[in-house]
Amino acid sequence: DRPKIFDALAAPSFLEVVRAREVTLRAGLKELSARHGLGEIRGRGLLIALDLSKEIANAVVDKARDQGLLLNAPRPATLRFMPALNVSDAEIKQMLGMLDSILREQAAA
Repeated sequence: DRPKIFDALAAPSFLEVVRAREVTLRAGLKELSARHGLGEIRGRGLLIALDLSKEIANAVVDKARDQGLLLNAPRPATLRFMPALNVSDAEIKQMLGMLDSILREQAAA
C-alpha cells in the first residue's frame, strides 16, 4: 500500500499549485520589502530568501517564533522561508501579516 504522500506528489496539479504559492509568497515579500525598505528576494520555488538590508534577522526570527511562526536566519541580514509544499494561500497571507507586524516593531525599536 503506497503512502498518501506519493499520491499527492504524483497528482497532475501538484507542481502547478506549488508554483502558484511561489507567486503568492514572492509578491507578498516584494510588497513587504518595498514597504519596509528592505532588499532583494532570492531563491526558487518555496525556498526563498529576503535580504533585510539590516542585521536584524535573528531578532525577527525570535519574535516570529514567539508568535508561532518558524523562520530561519542563515545570515545576520537574511531571512529564509521554507514553507511546506502544501502550504495554503491563507497560510502564506497569515505569515506575511505576522512578518509585517514584526518588521514594524523592529523599525520602531
